[in-house]
Amino acid sequence: MEPNQFDKLDKLADAVYDKFEELHKAGHLKELKAKLEDLCASLATKYSISINMDLDVFDSEKEKSISMVRTGIACFGGEKKPFRVDSSSTVHTYITDGVIKKVPHDYCPSCWGVWDFKLLHSTCPECGAEMGKNVFLLLDTDVCPNCEEGKVSRSQPKCTKCNEVVNPDMVRWG
Repeated sequence: MEPNQFDKLDKLADAVYDKFEELHKAGHLKELKAKLEDLCASLATKYSISINMDLDVFDSEKEKSISMVRTGIACFGGEKKPFRVDSSSTVHTYITDGVIKKVPHDYCPSCWGVWDFKLLHSTCPECGAEMGKNVFLLLDTDVCPNCEEGKVSRSQPKCTKCNEVVNPDMVRWG
C-alpha cells in the first residue's frame, strides 16, 4: 500500500484501539463482559470466545484484505475471567518492483497474501514475489527488523540484541 495512505489507516487503527480501551476502562462493556463470563463458565475447555473491534482494509483488485488491528475481550471455556486481547503487526516498509509500499510485516507487499518471516522464507507462498529480487525491506531506522529491540546499520548489520545479521541482499538502507 502507498505509504501516505497506509499512514492514514495506521492512525485510524490507533484510534480504534484507543476507543475500545476507553470503552473497556470506563465500564461500558460490563454487560457484554458479564454475559461472556457466564457463557465461558459453561463451555467446554476446547472453546474460546472473543468479542472484537477490528479494522481491516480490503483491496477489490487483489481480492485480499489486511488486518490493521484487532482488539477485544476473550475467555476460555471452563473459566470465568475474560481478558483483553490485542492483535496487530509491526509495520514494515518495502521497495516492491521499484515502488515504496507499507504493510504489516506478515503480509506480502505485492499481493497482500500472508507471508511472515520474509527474511527466512524469501518467496511469497501466494504470488512468488522474492526478497532480494523484486522485494526489498527498506530499513530507514536503526531498529532490528527481526527482534525490533536491537540496533542494526549498514556498517554493523549484526543486531546488538538478538545477534541476527541483516542480509544485505534483501534490504535497502534509507
